[in-house]
Amino acid sequence: MIVVLFIIQVDFVQQPLMVFCRLSEPAVMADLSEVALPTRFVFLVLSPEDDGPNVIWEISEMGRSIGSMLGDQVNSAKLQNDTAG
Repeated sequence: MIVVLFIIQVDFVQQPLMVFCRLSEPAVMADLSEVALPTRFVFLVLSPEDDGPNVIWEISEMGRSIGSMLGDQVNSAKLQNDTAG
């Protein structure tokens, strides 16, 4: 299962905004990932453009942590099988 992580600096947010999505059905998003495999999870972070390099580094580390967590088979299986809203 592929996890798509985006960390983007934009000019229309005042503080970092994070969104985590679990798709109801895996979808192939060949244009968004390096491989054409089913994607089930999308994690998006929008950060203000004027944030300093330390903030971007911290947000990148959060993205790595999410990626590691979702890469773990036990956590991934729990998230894929969760039926709560």
